[in-house]
Amino acid sequence: MERIVFDIYTPGEKKLRITPNRVVLIMWLILIVVCWAGERYVPYLVRDIALFIALCVTIFFIFRSFVTYPPLSGQLKGKIEFTNDAIIINDTHFNITSIYKIDFHFGDYYGEVRYGYRSVNPRLSQGVNNRVEFTTSNDEQHIIQFKIRTKQGYLVLSSFINSALNSQKISRYRATELIGEESIIIPQN
Repeated sequence: MERIVFDIYTPGEKKLRITPNRVVLIMWLILIVVCWAGERYVPYLVRDIALFIALCVTIFFIFRSFVTYPPLSGQLKGKIEFTNDAIIINDTHFNITSIYKIDFHFGDYYGEVRYGYRSVNPRLSQGVNNRVEFTTSNDEQHIIQFKIRTKQGYLVLSSFINSALNSQKISRYRATELIGEESIIIPQN
């Protein structure tokens, strides 16, 4: 089996960021207050110019949202490697025999366009919403997030998931959910 290597994503602390959604919301709230409360004090020409600028900025952020990536709130640090019989995390080996149970979550891939929400925030995904969770035989639990670069990138893990299935570290139902029935390989006894 070839070496299957992914970048490890380490989430950072959540901090308040200035996002396009916040910029547009604050801009429109200020504009509404100025137009409503400042009707006597602000000339019509100034209000019309402010409205035009707010509209242009909003349209800019809408179009920009389809071609940009959100900033990572953590960092890509280290590598996780999958072989037929082990997981290697930054040169620390975990043999499949020493793993009690294992599970995967494949959430997105780099460049995936997220639809279905009304937002001017960037819609392209960084591809870091993927993780492997496993518990070793001495009850150490490991949750590692990693970056998948392509739409079908999770399928390269089929041979490792099949090894975990054959070692009874993951259920057949879960393996089928992850990689599909056509990718399941059961050895002939």
